[in-house]
Amino acid sequence: MASSKYSLLLMRDDSQVRRFRVSKIWLKAFIYAEIFLVTLALAGFFTGYRFWLESHKLRVDNRNLQITLTEARVKLERLENVEQILQSNDPDELHALIGSVSVETESPQIPSNIDLNEIFTHVDLQQANVDNFQARLQGDKLQVRFDLNNLVADSTLSGVVHLAIITRTGQLVQPTITTEDLNFSIQRFKRVRTVFGIPSGIKGNDLFGIRLNIRRSDNGTMVFSETFPLSQILS
Repeated sequence: MASSKYSLLLMRDDSQVRRFRVSKIWLKAFIYAEIFLVTLALAGFFTGYRFWLESHKLRVDNRNLQITLTEARVKLERLENVEQILQSNDPDELHALIGSVSVETESPQIPSNIDLNEIFTHVDLQQANVDNFQARLQGDKLQVRFDLNNLVADSTLSGVVHLAIITRTGQLVQPTITTEDLNFSIQRFKRVRTVFGIPSGIKGNDLFGIRLNIRRSDNGTMVFSETFPLSQILS
C-alpha cells in the first residue's frame, strides 16, 4: 500500500509550475523540529535572564563586601598602630597617644547629637545603583560625578539625587546645588555631574565624605542611600 504524501506547488508568472511531493513523516518531523527549536530558544532566554539576575545580585553583594572590608582594613590599621606604640614603650609616643585620645574625648567642638544612622545607614531597594563615584576639590568648590543606573526592568525611573557633606566632626551639611544637575528620568543609564561650593566655615581638611540619597519623584521613597568617604573617591 502506497504511503500518502503531500504535494507542494510553486508557481511563478514567468516559469512553469513546480511540484514537490513531501512525505507525511518528513512534514511531521519538520513541524516537531520547529517546535523543539522554539522551545529550546525560550528555555535559553529564561535561563540567561535568571543567570543575569544572579550575576547582578553577586555584583551588589561584592560591592557591599568591598565597602565592609575597606572599613575593617582602616580600623585594623589604626589598631595595629596603637599596638606598635604600646609595644614600643616609648614615653614620647605613649604621651602623644594618650594626649590625642584625651583631646578627642574632651573636645567641646564635637557635637553630642550625632546620628550615626543618618550618616552611615545603607539603603538599596534594587531600583537604582551608583557606580564610579568620584569627587575633586577645586579650591572652595567640590566637583562630583558618578554613573546612575536604572535597575527597574522595562520602566522609566524618575527622581532626584540629594548630596550632603559630612565633616570630620560628624556634622551633616547641605550645600547649595543646582537642582537641574540632580533631577533625573532615565530608562537605563545617566552620567551625573555637578559642581557646588563648600559652605562657609568649612575647609577641605574638614571634610570626611559625601552622603548620597536617591528618592523617587512619584512617591518620595528613598531607593538608595550611601556614604562615600573622600579618602576613597578623591581623584
